[in-house]
Amino acid sequence: MNTLLVDDVKPRLELWARHLERNGLSVAKSVSASDAYQKLAIAPFDAMVLNMAMPGGEALSIADYAIFRLPKISIIAVTSDRFFSDGSLFQIIPNLRSHVSETVPVEDLGATLAHYAQTQKEHQPRP
Repeated sequence: MNTLLVDDVKPRLELWARHLERNGLSVAKSVSASDAYQKLAIAPFDAMVLNMAMPGGEALSIADYAIFRLPKISIIAVTSDRFFSDGSLFQIIPNLRSHVSETVPVEDLGATLAHYAQTQKEHQPRP
């Protein structure tokens, strides 16, 4: 599964990337919106883990662009507060599959991505 991690908190980004790579995922990292847009423009990602608190309020724009470029991308939103705890993100981002806290254990994040990778495989047309 090709996964894009978008987070301006570099230590967390690196921790998540190392764990996911050890578990067999192909991971690209972006610490800025502009870098995320560039990567989304050229690579076929299956999933994206997106920090909703990106500087400049760019997270929703990144999600919109990802869905435009890759209509089947699974998005996992990461938040640091309860602002979206009412589930409104699921109405705003159609491809949102999960909403997790920034303190989510990395193992849980990996399991969530593995689940959606399996779900995508099950829904692939068979030859």
